[in-house]
Amino acid sequence: MKRLALALLACLSCKAAQEPPTEVLFVCEHGAAKSAIAAAYFNELAGAQRVRAHAIARGVDPQDAPSVATVAGLREDRLPLGPAGEAPLALTEADLATANELVVFDCSEPPMRALAARGTCWDDVPLVGAGYGRARDSIRDHLDALMMRLRDRTH
Repeated sequence: MKRLALALLACLSCKAAQEPPTEVLFVCEHGAAKSAIAAAYFNELAGAQRVRAHAIARGVDPQDAPSVATVAGLREDRLPLGPAGEAPLALTEADLATANELVVFDCSEPPMRALAARGTCWDDVPLVGAGYGRARDSIRDHLDALMMRLRDRTH
């Protein structure tokens, strides 16, 4: 009986390891601030909490570089901007097709309205340029709730 229980546990852990990680897509208008901060913190939290998930940041109309406040804030927080280097990337249909979770910032802004209907809207995050710390803390509050939901879904 003990062997059967161990075999079942081994089978369940093998199945969990074979399932692809949850893909989370954060989108802000320029991909240069809120979405970059959210993806950096999400990936840090997912690793620390052993949640099989990965996040990327995208912009509807990406800037050439992340905002100065974002770069300085993430550097001070000792978090990377992400695998794309420092250049924000444009949102693609492929990004939307592969994402399990879509989080949209500033949903009332014209370029963001169409996306808001397809995902979760975090409309209450302050502008990063008005204070990185306030924006980061608001994003972290949202991320804590998202992580809890993802942990509940996978356990």
